[in-house]
Amino acid sequence: MKRPSHSLIIAGFFLVSIFAIIFLGGCGQGQNVPTGTSTSTTSSTTTTIVIPAPIISPASGTYEVYPTVTITSEIIGASIYYTIDGGDPTTASYLYAGPFSIQSTHTVRAVVATSGATSLPSRSDFSVWSVKNLSGIATPSQVCFGADDTLYAANGLCNRYDGTTWQTETLSGSVITLSLVRGGTSLFALVEKRSGNYDIEKQNGINSWGSLNLPTLTTKPCLAASAEGIPYIIGNYTGEGGWVLKKWNSDLLSWETQSQAVPDAPNSVVALCVAADGNIYIDSDEGYGSYQILKLAGDGSWQPVGGNRYSYRGLITGPNGELYSVEEDAVYHWNGVGWSSLGGNFLLLYSAVVSVDGKIIADGKDSVTGEYIFKELDNGNWQTYSSEIAGSTNGSASDSHGNIAVTLNMQDTSYVQYLSLDRLPIVYLRKSN
Repeated sequence: MKRPSHSLIIAGFFLVSIFAIIFLGGCGQGQNVPTGTSTSTTSSTTTTIVIPAPIISPASGTYEVYPTVTITSEIIGASIYYTIDGGDPTTASYLYAGPFSIQSTHTVRAVVATSGATSLPSRSDFSVWSVKNLSGIATPSQVCFGADDTLYAANGLCNRYDGTTWQTETLSGSVITLSLVRGGTSLFALVEKRSGNYDIEKQNGINSWGSLNLPTLTTKPCLAASAEGIPYIIGNYTGEGGWVLKKWNSDLLSWETQSQAVPDAPNSVVALCVAADGNIYIDSDEGYGSYQILKLAGDGSWQPVGGNRYSYRGLITGPNGELYSVEEDAVYHWNGVGWSSLGGNFLLLYSAVVSVDGKIIADGKDSVTGEYIFKELDNGNWQTYSSEIAGSTNGSASDSHGNIAVTLNMQDTSYVQYLSLDRLPIVYLRKSN
């Protein structure tokens, strides 16, 4: 009988090897989750074990109450190990034995372990809103966070919340009206000291303020500050032909003109905004409920940003310089070509802020339920928080951790309601719980 040739033997060997690799290596593939592998090699075959990552439920998100977490694996009998502090899970981590509850902000990560190998980790991030009413001051018109995330409220006085009660800050002169602006590590106050007489004061420390000697104005100006802590103000200055932007020069201790006069002699400028990318915007009241948003050009002129807007509520910007117009029915985003509504089903929208992570948090009256509620825009979807707030709001502010504070209009009075997103150091959580 004729013996098989060496070439046939070698070819058969390679066919068997390839079949083993394809068959064994393909087991478990096609999962829509991360996988891990374990590889063992003999003289003739290579075996790859593919381990699908575990599934953590519910998905990442912000919730009204902390959820119960469940972790499952597609591999029967495999062990699941997890961490709740965002650390890398290993076989020395917690061994999953069943659903568990979390009572504070957590990042849960988990792996599946079997046959001496582990999967890639899965991850879910959980946060919860807690609400605290901060009474003790009458009819606050505005809230603002200081550089260290201390909460301030203006009601004709400057009030600082010390974690328990409100303390009144003493400015350098008598105050009729007051508004607060944070820029970088600095806090500024626009104050009216006599009827029609305005000044800017900078906080130098707790209960310590100093005047920046604002030039004489013919009407109330608008104040803003950059991320570098530089204050800007736009006002109708005596002898300067209209609304002009000025910037504080801390070296020369003087205000320097930055723009030409706003065109078309507006009734007033109702908002000034210094974006994170350095662009400066204003909202000009054109009369009859019509507003024009303008951007400062390099030559000092003011250029329109799209067409006129209506039902104005405010201008806000994102962490990368994104521009939004807050209006009565929705928040609108400027995409470089036009304004687009972000939706949200608001019957009436009162105020909105952009949190440190770029999410828009808005409050208003829901068009479906009629309740006054908060909504958060995350990845194009609005998440509704059904804890009903007590009424319409005057305004809101966000700190460097994503917490927000709002002032509420009540039938008889107003008070500050502080919504704390539970993802702060524990000392600060005690303050906001």
